[in-house]
Amino acid sequence: IIQAQDMTPRSPPRSAKGKATTPLSTLRSRLGASSSLDDIVQVVATCCDEEHPPENVFTASTDTFWCTTGMFPQELILAFKEEIKISEIKILTREVSSISIERVIPTQAEISQKLMFKEILYSELPRNDGLMQKETHKVNNLAAKYLKIVIRSGYAHFVAVYSVSVRCHDGRWILPL
Repeated sequence: IIQAQDMTPRSPPRSAKGKATTPLSTLRSRLGASSSLDDIVQVVATCCDEEHPPENVFTASTDTFWCTTGMFPQELILAFKEEIKISEIKILTREVSSISIERVIPTQAEISQKLMFKEILYSELPRNDGLMQKETHKVNNLAAKYLKIVIRSGYAHFVAVYSVSVRCHDGRWILPL
């Protein structure tokens, strides 16, 4: 598992255990003071390509993306500073065949040392000859402390996730649009 905390856009430094780590503070400074990244405290991914690391899903650019490294499923986990109530999730991808999104309810995270994720949606995306795939999912103000995006399968060996945006029940967006 790759753990990204203090992220840099290229060649993330290696921790003592060999996991790629990157500072969110660096990315926050590049996005500006009004960035909604303050709600994110940690990003963890099951794979990391140094040219296309997981923090790229926060840049709101179609020039950058998180690239999976060949096998499925692949996961991207977002840890929020505090409980949020989610009303909408938008994901921009390429070559994804099926995807699911899971959450951890805050009280479950506090009671147990082990995070118990529960699937909140599953989607099969149609083949579209390598064009961008935009998924928008409305959810009913679900409380979450952690959100996991699971790429279950792809139309190619490598798939790309360009952005993940989360809308809170109060209308504000966490992560770029």
